[in-house]
Amino acid sequence: MGDNSIVDVVAAASANLCVSDSIPGTGSITWIIDTGAPDHMTYDAKFFDELSSNTRDPYITSANGLPSPITGSQDSQDYWACFKCETCILAKSHRTVFPLSDSKAAKPFDLVHSDVWGPARVTSNEFRWFVTFIDDCTRLTWVFLLKNKHDVASILPEFCTMVSTQFHARVKVFRTDNGGEYVNNTLTFFFLAQGIIHQTTTLFAPQQNGVSERKNRQLLEVARSLILDMSVPHHLWGHAVLSAAYLINRTPSRVLDFKTPHDLFGDHVSPVSVSKLPPKVFGCVAYVHVYSHQRSKLDPCALRCVFIGYSSTQKGYKCYHPPTQKVHVTLDVTFYKEVPYYVNHSSPIQGYRGSELESLGLENDVFEDTAFKKETTCRTEASDRSPIYEDETCGPCEEMTDRLLKTRPVSHI
Repeated sequence: MGDNSIVDVVAAASANLCVSDSIPGTGSITWIIDTGAPDHMTYDAKFFDELSSNTRDPYITSANGLPSPITGSQDSQDYWACFKCETCILAKSHRTVFPLSDSKAAKPFDLVHSDVWGPARVTSNEFRWFVTFIDDCTRLTWVFLLKNKHDVASILPEFCTMVSTQFHARVKVFRTDNGGEYVNNTLTFFFLAQGIIHQTTTLFAPQQNGVSERKNRQLLEVARSLILDMSVPHHLWGHAVLSAAYLINRTPSRVLDFKTPHDLFGDHVSPVSVSKLPPKVFGCVAYVHVYSHQRSKLDPCALRCVFIGYSSTQKGYKCYHPPTQKVHVTLDVTFYKEVPYYVNHSSPIQGYRGSELESLGLENDVFEDTAFKKETTCRTEASDRSPIYEDETCGPCEEMTDRLLKTRPVSHI
């Protein structure tokens, strides 16, 4: 503002003051500056009316540091009602704040959150995606590995059927994003037939599906920690994610008043079958017992494997044998919890474990996993999305028989 300008305050009360500048000789008002927090600017003084001469401060300091007398003010409520600057909206539009939700489902399966993660750069038994189903009441999490994103259309109805059969409950509300794996004719008809309300987020607003987004982050952080701590190759990420879900469901949470999701779920529903296997160190050395009818009297009594998780349909640990690329599910296993199967000499995290292996005389027994450099050859049925695991009664070097366990990897409850 120039020194010859005639300054009149024409609007706003207290801190929200607006100054109008009249150029001498023109008799017209050229612009108005709102000096309060909104930082508005306009050229039209007609936005302000019903001025009052009662002001708290006699002067206002302009941008050049000179005081200007205040000649009028306007009530803040009327001010906001009449002051609407389209230019400011066009120039300063920003996204709204996403408030934290304080609502929570009263019973299990009243609200289920879901999201799909992927694709992974490295496949795990041909799986590149995983989908999560999180119960809003208990935060209990189910995880299914996927070969294709569109497999959600078949897994979701299966999940709802499992809820109905095992827990005598029905999913009432299903909350997801707007991804095509959820918004399609198949699932639209399914939701209508089952009476399920399908809630979706608005465009570019993943915050509205925050429970699923944060659960994906938690699963990946735990799985990444399991993989890095024991230098497990990336092609076993699917087993790491399933193991992470198993551990998270049995870990106390601040959100649940330091109860575990599994215990809180048990307060509402009595699970038919629950795995209570003690947790082991993912990626550690596991010696699987070889039964007498599978070996000669001079052969080793155990097979050196790597521990990769927990079975969802059998009471046993999953142990992977890299040389044969087979998974053994058994309880007859001895764990070396502090000894990693894979050794990465270049990793500072694993540096101290090399000497540990030497002291045990095992450094020459560490097998290199050839599956890390090529796709796994674990056979799968064309109609099944899951790998076929070797039953604990089968010999480690025998051909797979019809007694193999066929199940989609899924997190445990």
